[in-house]
Amino acid sequence: MKKIFLALVLSSFVLSSCSLTSKPATNQVVEEGGVATKIGEITIKSGDVSLLKNRLVETVKRITGTGLEIRIEGNEFKKMIFPRWVTTNENEAETIEIGANYYIDGEPLVNVGGEAIKAIYTRGGRLIKLEIKQAFKSINKRDEVDLVSLEDLKTRLMANFYILEAQGGESYQLSDGSEEIGTVVVNSLTRGRWFNSQRKETVPVYIIKGSAVLRTGPVKITMMTAAEK
Repeated sequence: MKKIFLALVLSSFVLSSCSLTSKPATNQVVEEGGVATKIGEITIKSGDVSLLKNRLVETVKRITGTGLEIRIEGNEFKKMIFPRWVTTNENEAETIEIGANYYIDGEPLVNVGGEAIKAIYTRGGRLIKLEIKQAFKSINKRDEVDLVSLEDLKTRLMANFYILEAQGGESYQLSDGSEEIGTVVVNSLTRGRWFNSQRKETVPVYIIKGSAVLRTGPVKITMMTAAEK
């Protein structure tokens, strides 16, 4: 399995246009959790991606009974280069992978490895795999919390930043072993939520998206760090 880790320096942390404010955090009551995997057939008349996205949201709500908002984050076309599925263009694609996340007060509930909900469809619209992480049904809110400022965030040690996902080209996807990221160029910073299993609640985090260059080529990096003081 491919592994990457951060070096001690996060460079180009220039986010002058970001506005950081306090906002209520939430307690999370978990009535159903873990990872649910469902394999079966859901055939539609058209392989249109927008129809598949709508069907995915309906399917997840029916399976989990969740009252949380679900938003589609995007889709990727995949082809098989044994032994792995890799990203490709629409013309060469054998399957379509669609990702979605839960949203709480307009903020995504982030997960290690990408979206909380992932579905794989054939080009004809048949569902061949559905993975659901953290199948929450309801949430409770708690009092406001103070958030760290952008200036404090710039001086935070790299040990406090955690990689959620790395996306690269075909060479990166087919490679094994570990690689160190020496420099990350930050492109955006947004607010999100992370489920703390010990505290049984969601906590505020900052989601940082950037880019880096590894031995196997350029990659897109998604990281998070705690937002609460």
